[in-house]
Amino acid sequence: MKKQFLFIFFLMVSICMRAQFSGKGSGTTDDPYLITTANELNQMRHNLEACYKLMRDIDLTEWLSENNPSQGWMPVGAKDEPFKGTFDGNGKTLKLFINRPDQENVGFMGVVDRATIKNLTVRGNITGKTAVGGIIGYCNGLSSPACEIENCHYVGNVNGGGIVGTISYYSAKSNVGPIATIKNCSFTGKAEAGIVYRCEMVYIQGCKVNATIESEDAAGGIIGIIYPGIDTQTIDIFSEVHDCSVSGHIKGQNAGGIVGSSKSIKIYNNLVTADVEGTNAGGVLGGNYCEYICTFITKNVVASAQIKGAQRVGRVSGTWDAACGKIGTQSTNYVINGLSVYLDGQKQTISDNPENGEICGKSVLAESATYEALGWDMRKTWGMSSVTDLPYLLCMGENAGADDETASPDNYDNTLMLGDLTTAAGKEVVLPIKLKNTCDISAYQFDLYLPKGFTVAVDEDGMEKIEVGSRTTSRRHVIDCAKQKDGSLRVIAYSMKNYNFENSDGDVAKITINVPSGIADGMYNVVLKNIVLSTAKSEKFEVAKILGQIEVNSTKPGDLNNDGVLNVADVTGLVALVLGESTEDVPSHVADLTGDGKIQVNDVVALVNLILSENVETVSAMSAPRLMAVEDAVDYSKDIEIEPFTIQPGEEKTISVLLNNVGAKYTGWQADFHFPAGIEPVSDEDGCYIEVVPGRTTTRLHTIASAKQKDGSVRVMSYSMKNALFKGEHGAVAEIMVKAAGDLKAGTYQIKATNVVLSGKDAVAVYPPVTVATALAGNGGEGALALVGSYDEATLSDFSDALSANTSITSVNLKAAYNVEQASLTSGNPNMLVFVGDGVKMNNVANVVENGICANLKLDENYAYSSPFAFTAQQATFNRSFTAGKKSTVYLPFSVENPQSYGTFFAFERYDAEQGQVYFQEASQLAANTAYVFKPAVETLTFANVEVATTPANQSEVTEAGLYGIFVPVTTPVKLFDGMNVYGYAANDIPAQGIQAGQFVKAGNKVSVASFRSFLALPALQSPRSVGCLFSGETTGIDSVVKENGSDVLYNLKGQRVNQAGKGMYIKNGKKVIVK
Repeated sequence: MKKQFLFIFFLMVSICMRAQFSGKGSGTTDDPYLITTANELNQMRHNLEACYKLMRDIDLTEWLSENNPSQGWMPVGAKDEPFKGTFDGNGKTLKLFINRPDQENVGFMGVVDRATIKNLTVRGNITGKTAVGGIIGYCNGLSSPACEIENCHYVGNVNGGGIVGTISYYSAKSNVGPIATIKNCSFTGKAEAGIVYRCEMVYIQGCKVNATIESEDAAGGIIGIIYPGIDTQTIDIFSEVHDCSVSGHIKGQNAGGIVGSSKSIKIYNNLVTADVEGTNAGGVLGGNYCEYICTFITKNVVASAQIKGAQRVGRVSGTWDAACGKIGTQSTNYVINGLSVYLDGQKQTISDNPENGEICGKSVLAESATYEALGWDMRKTWGMSSVTDLPYLLCMGENAGADDETASPDNYDNTLMLGDLTTAAGKEVVLPIKLKNTCDISAYQFDLYLPKGFTVAVDEDGMEKIEVGSRTTSRRHVIDCAKQKDGSLRVIAYSMKNYNFENSDGDVAKITINVPSGIADGMYNVVLKNIVLSTAKSEKFEVAKILGQIEVNSTKPGDLNNDGVLNVADVTGLVALVLGESTEDVPSHVADLTGDGKIQVNDVVALVNLILSENVETVSAMSAPRLMAVEDAVDYSKDIEIEPFTIQPGEEKTISVLLNNVGAKYTGWQADFHFPAGIEPVSDEDGCYIEVVPGRTTTRLHTIASAKQKDGSVRVMSYSMKNALFKGEHGAVAEIMVKAAGDLKAGTYQIKATNVVLSGKDAVAVYPPVTVATALAGNGGEGALALVGSYDEATLSDFSDALSANTSITSVNLKAAYNVEQASLTSGNPNMLVFVGDGVKMNNVANVVENGICANLKLDENYAYSSPFAFTAQQATFNRSFTAGKKSTVYLPFSVENPQSYGTFFAFERYDAEQGQVYFQEASQLAANTAYVFKPAVETLTFANVEVATTPANQSEVTEAGLYGIFVPVTTPVKLFDGMNVYGYAANDIPAQGIQAGQFVKAGNKVSVASFRSFLALPALQSPRSVGCLFSGETTGIDSVVKENGSDVLYNLKGQRVNQAGKGMYIKNGKKVIVK
């Protein structure tokens, strides 16, 4: 009973485990589990016999850092529970890391048995103990075949085999076939063997290795060590390696270009260009040890530069057991002329023989017929590279020169390089040529080599479609090309005026190419050779070769989940990409339906068109991106923006998003909204920041989505599954809720809309300029305000209400605002200036400056004034009453050429510290922002056509005596200047203090001053209690006279009491007297 209970318990656990896949699919061959996330990938280990299909590129780095940052990915499958299902990578890529130095059977898959792994790329670094591989750690041989591996690729470092660590079987000795097949796989990086490190009974075909292979034991470009896998000499079973290509460097005890150490294998039709170094080293095989069945090496080509052996070395094999092995029984092995062979450091002279192959010249090896004579399939398996003059595997694309590390642009400061490009077979696409430079470059040339079947497109005149890129213009640089004898295209670009290419990023050329129809998916290398860059001074930079790649991916445009059907699921995936919520590496031609190089709202519109049965070719043809012309960008007739708003600290407020589409119709839009610190967008319970506003559309017609970006902005996109157009030409299309911080300071804040894209039904993208709107917090703060955005009468009324009690606002700049018409803006300061652009009509009576002209400037002495701009006032009135003949001070913001009709203006001339006298001279004209003593002839001041100057910054440091002015009233006594005493002008008699009107009164170093007034400043160490003032020769009074009532006490002009008076001028009872 107990055993039965345990069985039921474990059965239930097994059923639960198998049910733990959360994605789509049922796990069968016809309906595999569809993996789209890291969690779903991890769930594979719960059902090891199911079928899986990878639907997205998945970067596991972040997931692993959260779940197992020290050891990384846990391999799927173990010895007692191997993976026995099917995993279809679907052409996608996994990025991972594994750090398990004490664990056996390590790889993306740990142990597999009767499994199929195909169409997968893995990137990362993998470390294990034994049986370590980039794709599979250990492949069981319990039945034949144990596993099938096809079209799998590993890029990275692994202390084992590039694809598989160990392939072995430990039962079923009657097994009569290979226990693993590996086809069309590749490895790039560093490992102990290129494809498999240790194996028995394996079949390998069409694999490519470009790597550094190093091992303390056997090191092979394809296989490290291979055993026969049986213990009898009577069964004629061979492992095979054929039609493989190996480049890079190989080093080990037994080191071979294809196999390090062998006891039984057939090796034929392979190309080796890797250098080989070992105790025993050979171009194809390092060491052959015959215990069971013979090893055959035939029809291989060794085109390496050198082979080095410490004990034994050969051009084809390092050691050879002649008693049981045969070389070239069907045809010979070829060795390139110039291959250097070294034994214990000494260069060897080796004659042609079966063990060392036959020498062939480079020109012979450059001919396809040479390989056809060997029996190589030069139609379906191999092609000839026009760059290396050697064969390449068609299944891998023309990776010409990929073994040359100098072909990376990372090795150069100044070079040309190829931009990334993903396309589909049969398409016409633009290949971008980029310039990487650390100094100014004005010209370049290069030779372009395209993969076999790819061609440069031509226009209707038969001219190659080639043009300059975004870092210059066709007026600055000329670009031309010509086809060369070897089939390459030589491109040259130069400037007749020696213009340099601008900026530090972007294309310098765009070449349209045709991708052949029917071509297999994969990576195809493009080569730039003979690159020459030139500065304007003819300084030259040369680069021999740079490599780039074109990815051909046959996934249907718009089919983001790659299920073969276009539907709303693809729209959801594309929206996630646009909003930045998905990090999947979707091929560009799949997501960028319009072909404008960007993934945005017009691609969503294009996808909707496709789902609604419109033609993708038509969409692509109409979708050239349109950047708005300069004149359009100025009037903001087509844009997305936030409507300006007012907000109080702690307040939540709904604000409008406006769509301006004057003269155009749009069905979709997107924008990134950037909010300032202190004003944050608020999301609802579903995490949405925005909603559709009824009026110009409805929630049934348009969908709206939003997501917060890494930079803190909120990306919003609105589109229609019915391709419905927004109604009207201006107004709100959405609303966002925002909240102000409780401690938000009064002032103005900016909300920006960037990355704005508008799309019509034809999926044509329009890119308006960045728009900025102002949020007015509290009462607006003080000083000058700059308001930007769209302001109608209602909006300005809200701003006027917020500013109504604010007397500290001195100006409002509406020059960057628009839609301002027949509106008014006021505040608590009647001196406030309002600056508007040309043609804007304001209802304000005064102080509106339109296009540099103010019709009516009115200034009130009780309020602050400041102007950030100079302008002309056609009429300027100073609202202050004067008494004719009674002196006072003035400080005006404008200049006056002939002021005599208004009275006499006196300018400060000098201060005589010895005499305690200040001298003033009559001014023939008035300078703006200059202090004067004014003896009026009129009661009010009204000027015509005066030039108003920009208000200078307040003076914080004054060290010289002088007359100074102020535009901002100081109502609370403050210290104006360090080390200076301030003298104010007395407007009226103060008999109790002996002060007469028209005198400067010493106030000390803390004063209160009215606006548009002047004051005298004297150094504290030099300033007496009183000072005499001489206006054009007339003494007008002294400062701070101390009067003793009823006495005949005399004071000199310095304010010092005099006991015995000599001849001269004195002060008696507050009046001037002369003693003779």
